[in-house]
Amino acid sequence: MVLKWRAKFIRHCIRYEFHQGKSSAEAYESICSVLGDNVVSKNTFFASGIRKLPERWLKVIDNDGDYFDN
Repeated sequence: MVLKWRAKFIRHCIRYEFHQGKSSAEAYESICSVLGDNVVSKNTFFASGIRKLPERWLKVIDNDGDYFDN
């Protein structure tokens, strides 16, 4: 399990990787190459994003497809 401070740190790393135009898999590999393979499991990494999709899509729909932060 990732500690809370690590989870927040890793989220910032993931956001940075996405802003660089990397896919989820590329971001995961990049983060693991720096922080180590055991910093977060693939299941945790991808599952959290997948669980958030319905909520995020509703936000997109509510904003008529306009850009929004978080």
